[in-house]
Amino acid sequence: MGAADPVPDPRRPPVSALPPLAGFGRRLGARAVDFVLVFLVVGQLITGLIWGFHTSSVDPASHAPKAQLLAAALIQVGLAVVYETAMFAKWGQTLGKMLFDVRIARRDREAEIPGVGVALLRACVYYVPYLLAAGLIGIAFWLLNGLWQTWDKPYRQCLHDKAARTVVVRARAS
Repeated sequence: MGAADPVPDPRRPPVSALPPLAGFGRRLGARAVDFVLVFLVVGQLITGLIWGFHTSSVDPASHAPKAQLLAAALIQVGLAVVYETAMFAKWGQTLGKMLFDVRIARRDREAEIPGVGVALLRACVYYVPYLLAAGLIGIAFWLLNGLWQTWDKPYRQCLHDKAARTVVVRARAS
């Protein structure tokens, strides 16, 4: 190394040492599949159980007590956090990521599946802000978080990736 060459930071492996990074489309597709599974299917079943299944065309949320809405939101976010934590800690992928051939990896140890702690941190940073600032602020955070990867260099990380020091890579290098 010459005097002008920077000293490599061992905490930041060069992008070339990582498997190919996943593109925006694959990440978005995987997230959409997981959203449908966790929020629209399982979450709606749980929400229906909280205040009974409504057979009328009236929107149950329009007259549901605030405590029931809060319980439904807590259960849905809790399910999402448990789902992602368990899947990432065991396989490094959710069902959506499996379908789109991507996985998460520790940025500093790319071959390693993140453990429970890393997976839990990543899931909490993604989902908990919605509970803390539900509504438009929560949606704005999700959009900003998801779009962050489009300008982040060199790892294309979202905010939840940065917090957990993970990257999203192709599961099988092409």
